[in-house]
Parts: sequence; structure tokens; C-alpha cells
Amino acid sequence: MDIYKALFYLTAGSFAFMGLTFVLRQVSLRQRGGVKKETSIRPWVGLEELEIVQIIDETPDIKSFRFKRIDGELFPEFKPGQFLSFQIKEDKKTSRSYSLSSIPQNKGILQVSIKKIDGGVGSSWFHGLKIGDRVKAFSPSGHFVENQESGAESVYIAGGVGITPILSMILSNLESAVSRKMVLFYGARTESDLAFGKLLDFYASGDERFSYYPILSQTTDGEGDKGYLTMEYIQSKIQ
Repeated sequence: MDIYKALFYLTAGSFAFMGLTFVLRQVSLRQRGGVKKETSIRPWVGLEELEIVQIIDETPDIKSFRFKRIDGELFPEFKPGQFLSFQIKEDKKTSRSYSLSSIPQNKGILQVSIKKIDGGVGSSWFHGLKIGDRVKAFSPSGHFVENQESGAESVYIAGGVGITPILSMILSNLESAVSRKMVLFYGARTESDLAFGKLLDFYASGDERFSYYPILSQTTDGEGDKGYLTMEYIQSKIQ
């Protein structure tokens, strides 16, 4: 009986730690933004300079970059699934677009999550930046958005860094009063390649609206099933 009690307390403590970590991360996000509490929001016109306020290692080759406006104003609202287009260095002819992985409810901070690609002009430059550096970007755009008015169950499928727009959609829905069920299938090579894996685990364990199925192609150690994202696998989980 003592062994079972110990296992129970260990499991409960793990979930409590995950929850506390997530809460502290959200508090840190708001504090680092240094955002003014204004009711009006300045429009985003053309190319605007943003400051990096936080950099997070999500996986060995994916970093999240969080930005605030230089004047501390709030950002205009965007749609989950949209992206930011950045000017790379001082070259006005070179730009790269990266999906937003933050949520529109938090108007003080924007976040993109970028995978470093060997020889990648944009990703290599970003991965060399530090907190306090400034970048130039155009306002959020893009049509890869979902119909949030639909009451039907949503099934999301992502692989690798492709999780970024999906993450924005899911977290935005969980933050709001959306009542429909959401299921995420997320494929990666190994557990360490699951960007935001702990965060997704946290929500899946505590919110009945959300189910999460990671699947790993190169290992069965730790989290997730082994294999690839196939229609047969997806159907086996949602039927």
C-alpha cells in the first residue's frame, strides 16, 4: 500500500510541477513584454521594428522568439494560423515568413517558432540573435485559418515545426469559450523533436476538450507511439 501511495504522490507532484511551470512561463511572458495598459491599439502599417524580449529553446533546432512593440503598445489582433514576414538583416529584398505560435488573446507579445535549417538564410540569422535585438516585420497575414464558428469536432495534423500555426489555433480555442472537441496528431522523429510537447501534455491531461496523440518515427522511448502519421493510425484513434 505504501508503494501505491508513493506512486500516487509522485504522479500528482509531476502534474502540479508541469502546471506551475506553465503558469510561470505565462507570467514571465507578460512581465517581459513591458506593455502599456492602453485601451486603444495603434494600427500596424508597413514594416515595423520589434524587440526580442525572450528566446526559448523548444527542441535542439527550434527556438521561439517573443517580440514586443518598441513603444510598448499592444499589437492589433490577428487570426490563429497567420504568419509574420520579416526583413532579413538590412536587406530590403530578402524576407522570410514564419507562422505565429502565440495567441491573439495576448496582445502584448507576438511569438514565432523557427527551425534552424542548414544553409537557411532566415533561420540561421534568427538563431544568432539575442534578447534585446530588434527585427523588422510586416503585420500578420495569411489565409491558413480555421472556421471558429463551426461546432464540429476539429482534427489537427502536424509534423515537426509545422506545429506552430496549429498550436496557435488550439491554444486560442482553449483560452476562449469554444466547447467543441479538438484532437491533435503530431509526428516527429524522437521525443526531443516534439516542440511544445510538455505544454500539449499539460492541456491534454487537464482539459476534456483536447486530446493529443504524439507519434515518433525513430524511437519508442518515452512519450508517443512508434510509427508514421497515416490515415489508418488516425482512424484508429478517433473512431
